[in-house]
Amino acid sequence: MPALAEALAAGVALALRYNPLLSFIGPPVAAALAVRSPRRHSFLGVPGLALMAAWVIGDGVRVAGQARALGEGGGSVAGALAVAVWALGGFAAGYALPAWAGAFVGRRVTHGTGWLSAVSISLVAAGAVAAVAGRLAG
Repeated sequence: MPALAEALAAGVALALRYNPLLSFIGPPVAAALAVRSPRRHSFLGVPGLALMAAWVIGDGVRVAGQARALGEGGGSVAGALAVAVWALGGFAAGYALPAWAGAFVGRRVTHGTGWLSAVSISLVAAGAVAAVAGRLAG
């Protein structure tokens, strides 16, 4: 069990070191697209693809490379857990949370400026998450 706890801690530490540059580009675009989308669950279409593309460019390639190296080297369950937590945690904290916050606010704004509110809130949320993640990661 201690090996799994160490792997979980390593995965969280890696997740907090996501690419902040792409988190200032992808989530605002996805939030603006989500506000303009007519569907209620709007992150399932084009906004979700924009968000996933930003994550793949920013962090996904590194995660996939580590997962492949782990698979080729006969990796352990603890290593797989660390990579999974890294992938999910980095995507959730750095990309999905700012995009969701922007879309949440943007859908509630009237008079046609919801997309602008979504972009600005998403940028502020991305900056706040990056600052907190930077302090926690050390």
